Amino acid sequence: MVVLQLFATLALLVAGLLTVLLAGATQLFTARPPSGPDAMGLAGVFFGMALRSGLMLVAALVCVGLGKFDWVSGRPGVPLLAVIGSMIGLAVVMGMSWMQWAGPSKPWTVMAGNLGAVLLPLLIQVYLLLLVWAKSPGDWARHLALPLAGIGGIGLLIGAAMLVMWQVNSIKSERAAFEADVKWQEDNRRENREREERQAKELDGLPDDAPLKVFVTHLFIDKSEAHHARALERIGKLPNLTERIDALMSDADPLQREYCANYIRHAPGPDPAWGRIVKRAMGELAKDISAAPLLYDPPTQRTYRGMMMGMFLTARCFPGEDFSTEARAIREAVAGHADEINRQACVELADRFIAGQALEEE
Repeated sequence: MVVLQLFATLALLVAGLLTVLLAGATQLFTARPPSGPDAMGLAGVFFGMALRSGLMLVAALVCVGLGKFDWVSGRPGVPLLAVIGSMIGLAVVMGMSWMQWAGPSKPWTVMAGNLGAVLLPLLIQVYLLLLVWAKSPGDWARHLALPLAGIGGIGLLIGAAMLVMWQVNSIKSERAAFEADVKWQEDNRRENREREERQAKELDGLPDDAPLKVFVTHLFIDKSEAHHARALERIGKLPNLTERIDALMSDADPLQREYCANYIRHAPGPDPAWGRIVKRAMGELAKDISAAPLLYDPPTQRTYRGMMMGMFLTARCFPGEDFSTEARAIREAVAGHADEINRQACVELADRFIAGQALEEE
């Protein structure tokens, strides 16, 4: 029993010391709360208050264990629940008294802070300390406990109201986020639908004799899969398609050749005659690689490795053609290139194609 009394006393003494320190940290709530980079100091005060409330609760539970609150009720467990509820409510009141100081200054800030966060905890600590060492709690224990319990009850009501408000605000926030997400999805679907309709109108409006390089832009990644299928069908019906592919695959710009190759490898049932066109384009790519300053140019996003990948994938669409000579020419071009950063990756890609191995994008 004495050990418990000493333990509770030590807890209350530390809680009292924390109360004095917290009062000093706020200069009895006359100092301005820290702001800016110093606002982190509020966290230290908050944790100090939490520790103080925990120590006071421990002391109160010791009193319950020593039978100091048996007068509350003869039913087992009722004194324990009453004390825990009262201490939680008192902690809410003490915390709110401090929090109103941490916010915008009000005429009652200093008074409320000192009453709720300094005098009230000191009163509770003295009460518990007397109760711990009292041989038999007298009427004073009951008379003082009732107003403290009343304050604790008010604190519980306030805490419950704050919890309900937090739950309501949380539900409102979740609902607002859900509605915003639904609206975003609806707007996104509408924008996609309008864009697809606009792109389809542009594709349908192209005359058959429009340049093939214009048609193949409708296979770019900014278009939907449905539009790609629509574009593939339209391109496949163009007159003199093989001659037009031959012309575009002879373009001086390797990117234009890659755009055309993209059509070839996605076309349903590519014409075997296109294989020789791809073979020639691979030879041209080897020359472009040799002449290029870099294998990858960040400002323009031009990557010869990507164009190699495109040509190799396109060549695989024609299993009856032998592309080994052209592939070795490309490998020789990249192997002798000055771009040391990207050279090895390009060489490895060429080696995989020559060896008949799977390419990264297959």
